[in-house]
Amino acid sequence: MVLHSTDKYFSFLTIFVIGIAIVLPGCREKDYSSVPFHLSSTVDTTTAAVGDIVHFQVWVEGAGNKKIDFPQYRVDNPNISIGNRRMIEGEFRDNYGVEFEITFWDTGSFELPPYSVDILTSSGDSVDFSMVTDPIFVEVISVLTDPQPGLKDIKPPVPIPIVIPFRLIFKVIVLIIIVGITIWLWKKRVPTIREKETQYIPTRPPFEIAMERLSKLKKCTFETDQSIEKYYSWLSFIVKEFIEYQYFVRAIEMTTEEIEMSRRLIPVDVQLFVEVIEVLKRSDFVKFAKFRPSKDRCKKDLEVIEKFIQFSKLEWGIKTKSTEFGAMNERI
Repeated sequence: MVLHSTDKYFSFLTIFVIGIAIVLPGCREKDYSSVPFHLSSTVDTTTAAVGDIVHFQVWVEGAGNKKIDFPQYRVDNPNISIGNRRMIEGEFRDNYGVEFEITFWDTGSFELPPYSVDILTSSGDSVDFSMVTDPIFVEVISVLTDPQPGLKDIKPPVPIPIVIPFRLIFKVIVLIIIVGITIWLWKKRVPTIREKETQYIPTRPPFEIAMERLSKLKKCTFETDQSIEKYYSWLSFIVKEFIEYQYFVRAIEMTTEEIEMSRRLIPVDVQLFVEVIEVLKRSDFVKFAKFRPSKDRCKKDLEVIEKFIQFSKLEWGIKTKSTEFGAMNERI
């Protein structure tokens, strides 16, 4: 029983292999080189209207390895114009051609002349032979359907009703009102504040005020960092206050760099002014950079400021109410 089943299996396998050997040769790819070489032409329509575009195609089939040249299509008819040209390809490798767009500008029956195709030699530098297509006839009809067209009567002008854009006018009015209310509210919200210039007239000469404060500052002991910081804060304030009241320069509100740039407003010795600027810069380091100078340096900076104030001293005449009334009585 086992041997019988094995023989049956080998018989089936043999038949299957023989069948495959018979079918495979028939499944080989079709040899398109055996297709005969021929040329054909066609149009997408043989009836067109004036101004329509007709697509004229020239096809080559079975070209194989032949080199084909498609020249420009020329038609000696002023009512026929040749437009765009493009290459087209068919389903198979050796099936291709060229397409032209043709436009007719008059009615009647038109003949599309034969188109010549050049088959080149194997080197491709010369023409081996040429083939031409058959002529094609195209009927061109008019776009007018009336058999006897003529000029129609001129229609009178149609009156155009006056359209008032109420919605646009309403939107513009609302926009103007909103803008006006916004401007009014803004002006009411931000009142105009005019800064009145106030002139400060000290009751004592700036020299006396500065020297009195320097004498108090000399009592500083420089024992802690806080005392040194406070010492330089007062030292810079005293000299700035003196410059402001002596030369009417807003030194208290200015930085050290701004005071340095205002050199021409302070008529003092240049070297002395430079030393004062150095003291002010050192004061900034103490206040903002936690710089701690020595006690000798602190005392020398005070001496520089004191020297500056003494050399910049001006004579001040302080008017009192009694002197003003006395002068008024003398004029009377």
